[in-house]
Amino acid sequence: MSVITNKWNDGSGDSISIESPSFQGNQTVKISSPVQKGTSKRSMQFIGKCKKDFSKQVILTVEQEASVYTYDLILSSDNTEIAAKGGTANITAVLKTYRNGNLVSTDNVTPVLSGSATGFSISGTKVTASNRTTTVGSRRSIVVTGKYSNTFDGQTVSSTITIYQEVNEASYGALTGGSVLASDIPASGGTSSTSISNMSQTISYTSGSTRAGTVTYSKTSEITVSSLGTTVKARTKVGQVTVTYTGEGSVTANKTVDIYQAENKVTNSNYNPRITAYGTPTVSIGSGLTAAGGSASVSASVTNTETYNALYSSGAIGPNQTRSVGGSLSISMTVNGNSRFSLSGNTITHSSMGTNETTDTITIKAVNDGDSSKSATASKSITNSKTVKSTSGGIYTYGNIVAGTISNKTIPASGGSATATAGNGSQTWNKSATITTYEYTSGATKDVTTEAASNGTANVVPNVASITATASSKGTTVSSQTTVKSQAVTWSANGKSASGTMYIYQAANSIDSYNYTEWEIVLRANPTTIPASGGTSQLTNGAIRYRIPVYTSGATGSSTTVSSIPSLSISGDGFTLTNNIVTASKNNGGARSCIITASREGAVSQTITITQLAGPDGIGYMQIEGDGKSHPIFRVGNTTRSIEPTSVNQNSDITSDKDSSIFASIKQLLFKFI
Repeated sequence: MSVITNKWNDGSGDSISIESPSFQGNQTVKISSPVQKGTSKRSMQFIGKCKKDFSKQVILTVEQEASVYTYDLILSSDNTEIAAKGGTANITAVLKTYRNGNLVSTDNVTPVLSGSATGFSISGTKVTASNRTTTVGSRRSIVVTGKYSNTFDGQTVSSTITIYQEVNEASYGALTGGSVLASDIPASGGTSSTSISNMSQTISYTSGSTRAGTVTYSKTSEITVSSLGTTVKARTKVGQVTVTYTGEGSVTANKTVDIYQAENKVTNSNYNPRITAYGTPTVSIGSGLTAAGGSASVSASVTNTETYNALYSSGAIGPNQTRSVGGSLSISMTVNGNSRFSLSGNTITHSSMGTNETTDTITIKAVNDGDSSKSATASKSITNSKTVKSTSGGIYTYGNIVAGTISNKTIPASGGSATATAGNGSQTWNKSATITTYEYTSGATKDVTTEAASNGTANVVPNVASITATASSKGTTVSSQTTVKSQAVTWSANGKSASGTMYIYQAANSIDSYNYTEWEIVLRANPTTIPASGGTSQLTNGAIRYRIPVYTSGATGSSTTVSSIPSLSISGDGFTLTNNIVTASKNNGGARSCIITASREGAVSQTITITQLAGPDGIGYMQIEGDGKSHPIFRVGNTTRSIEPTSVNQNSDITSDKDSSIFASIKQLLFKFI
């Protein structure tokens, strides 16, 4: 028995076979093929040829019908009824695939969900129900449609599932809190006033939400009573007020408050005091007033008659009562034309009469503030006289000596001589006048001049008038200002003296400036020739000059070296400069070079040339190797790369004992690279 097997040409990889006893003469053949999974009809031609005459042939066309696919999409949820407080339901799906009516697969798939309903939302495969908060409502639902299109033949399959959310109901709580308060009705009578604070109620929902309920209230009539007048009585209960609260859901509560009338008693035993008769004042002046000055107290008082009543809590007023009380008064001062007396409150002050030979008199008047016709007075007098006490004056006194001006000198750091000087000082003198002194009863004294005073100023010569000194140049020695010579100076006269010191200095010596030579740039490269394959060259780059110090003395010191790094630049293709290193890339052409320039402000620029050798030309070819497949080789120089082979056409012949491969075409390519 012989079998020929070939691949279906639909890309499925399925094989079709023909089975025959010998493939000779008249034959009945058996054709076999696996289940067609595709959705399009497929066909295959078998060609039979005569071995003796290949022009004689027969063609057998075999067709296989397409498969028909049907599907069931089954939706499931992990939560078919979401609580009133909100939550989620996760939707899953199972896809059953039928081919030609036969179940071929059962798969878990991810559906695309859609649907809308109040309080519901869909995101991916999750259905979310929001919290129903305080809105009362019956059970609600959403119809969710799930679709899936990634089926074997691209059909879109859909199915539905209903998700519910439970009913949201209200529960009415008891009334809590609140208060009923009432202040006492005064003893003067009146109507009670009840202060009411509302009670509260909480409404709870299946959703877990709560809210405050609406509570109203009403009360019984307020209590009214009359005044207690002057009847003394304790606090007394006179009635009640009841408040009824009503909340939602017909929930009620009552609160009652007792009403009292306040105690009636005397609240002010000294009510409305008033003066009904005014008395005459009494006044006197104490001791302490003298010609030398001093003070004395004024004693003054007055007594008046006062009438008063008792006041009750009810507001009633009792009968009149009388008593004697101290009154208020005003005092004033009158003097005999002098300004040495003053009055502050009840205190008289008298300043010293000094050298005034006179008599001072004061009169004090006291007046009842309630009746100015009621008044009294008191008076006092003081006399001042003088006597001779002593005679003095005619004495010489001398002031401190003022030192003369010292002129110090400074010799320059380069050397020389100088002279310092000291000028005359000065001293003042005074002669006092002759004085006669008088003393008064007040204790004051008065000086009378019998001879006028005089004064003047005298010169004082120093003990040393000048000094001279000489100093040589400080050269290159650095130093601060130095003292060359000093001399103490004294000015003396009339038992007093002053002193000072003369100085001759030499100025400080330091480096005041520098002289500089010109900058010199040094630029070298190693190597100066780079091979064609590429490479680097190390640069040596620097600049120096000399610094010479100049001193205050005019002398110059030893020179020092100052270094600097010039800036570098490069010109020339194929070369780069980084951190004093010149890099040349591979050169496939002729010889080339670059120029490096080192420059710095104030210096003459320097250049150096680096050369790269020429490189050889490169030519590559596309070569073909045959080993049953197309396998081109891309070769340039010493580098080899493979490229994708060209396609090969392959036919099968049912008369052959085995399949054979034919190279339909080979393209030869030639590339030249420079």
